[in-house]
Amino acid sequence: MAPKTVRVCVVGAGPSGLSFLYYANQIKESISSNIKNPENISVDVVCYEKHATFGGLWNLSWRVGTELGGEVVHSSMYQHLWTNAPKEALEFYDHPFKEHFDVTVPSYLPRVMILDYMKARMMKHGDLNKFIKYDTKVTNVTFDEEKKTFLVQTTSADNIGTPHTEETFDYVIVATGHFWAPNFPEFPGIEKFPGRVLHAHDYKCAKEFKGMRIMVVGGSYSADDIAVQCMKFGATSAAISCRRPTGIKWDRPGFTEYPILTRVEGNTVHFEGGQHIDVDAIILCTGYRHCFPFVDPSLQMTPENVYYPKQLYKGVIYTKGGNNKMMYLGMQNQAFSFPMFDAQALWSLQYILKNITVPCKADMLKHIKTWSQREGEAKSVLDIIDLQNDYVLDLHKEAEHEFKNFFGYRNLMKKWIDDKVNKNLFTFRNQTFKSIVTGTQSTSNRTPFMENFDDSMEGIINQC
Repeated sequence: MAPKTVRVCVVGAGPSGLSFLYYANQIKESISSNIKNPENISVDVVCYEKHATFGGLWNLSWRVGTELGGEVVHSSMYQHLWTNAPKEALEFYDHPFKEHFDVTVPSYLPRVMILDYMKARMMKHGDLNKFIKYDTKVTNVTFDEEKKTFLVQTTSADNIGTPHTEETFDYVIVATGHFWAPNFPEFPGIEKFPGRVLHAHDYKCAKEFKGMRIMVVGGSYSADDIAVQCMKFGATSAAISCRRPTGIKWDRPGFTEYPILTRVEGNTVHFEGGQHIDVDAIILCTGYRHCFPFVDPSLQMTPENVYYPKQLYKGVIYTKGGNNKMMYLGMQNQAFSFPMFDAQALWSLQYILKNITVPCKADMLKHIKTWSQREGEAKSVLDIIDLQNDYVLDLHKEAEHEFKNFFGYRNLMKKWIDDKVNKNLFTFRNQTFKSIVTGTQSTSNRTPFMENFDDSMEGIINQC
């Protein structure tokens, strides 16, 4: 039987997009795997990436404000970033860290080592670059109801005014992430603050704040990480302002947690309850908004910062479009990251290959409601970890890839939360974990994190 060709457009070559290409390549190259293709479907994939390289958020860009073609800088990455969860929570089931680095490395690694790890998996069964059109920006995605196909317009990312090209696809997968369009809350008087005000998106290096009294606004991961980094590299004090208590023990000199910021008067910031302090810089770690300006409004996912999106069946298929062919990867808040993106990508390919069927819209919405109600009933982050763990296992089951060890990821994440929140924010990166994939216990850095200023790959490996 002659193969039926199905064209798939992937927007973005970050972790989610690369995972889809990884599995699509196994079909293209007839690599032995658990992916069946009974209908002999040929999957023609084109991935558009507006930057010159893969990796998405894990690439560091020094630009602040706008970049290629006058757009907002995509990368929210900053220098000296180390993973804030152990590498064992990021490990691909078929690409162990031990295999990649050929030595046992610590559980917490700097950005460059994660990017290197991603690249190696990208090349594991053939170079995925063959699918990717770099320096190419998607400008418009529309759906033709009569033909049941998408029209995707693209242009050169770095040349304003370059003519648009158009291609037709059967499916579109948006994998651009949702940590690039900053959410800016309003605080009375902040526009007159005489020091520097910036969003975490534009934060690039802790050394910029040496000798300063900084305040971070926000109670999530970027807030505590940036506060710790700035103090590590020489800030004099770090105030943390958030809507609700973080639960973190800020038990080092210079760190103080305050209620939410209410107003700014000169260098003085005022908090709910009447407290006030003077600061030299304000860093808004206030999150991001889903933003897909290149997608037609009828296909566009709207802002929804939750762990189980109400707009996406199985966290993937956009239900409001009505065509079941518009998909989003990696769009939920994340307890899990790489392993979850990978499960979504494999599920998506199995769906395109018709190995998975989806119910009617009413039943899809019922399914979503069950999961979102469970999220609403969660009492703590530990419940959220259980929720997302079960979600990933659900994807595995339907994609016929039951990774039985995945419960180990859940337990690992719970230990991480205990290390970080209940024990010590400043030493949790010194802890070691055992690989769920290989059972290998990680080594320890000889230099504790708060004293380790060498975040090069060579520096870390030399300590092993």
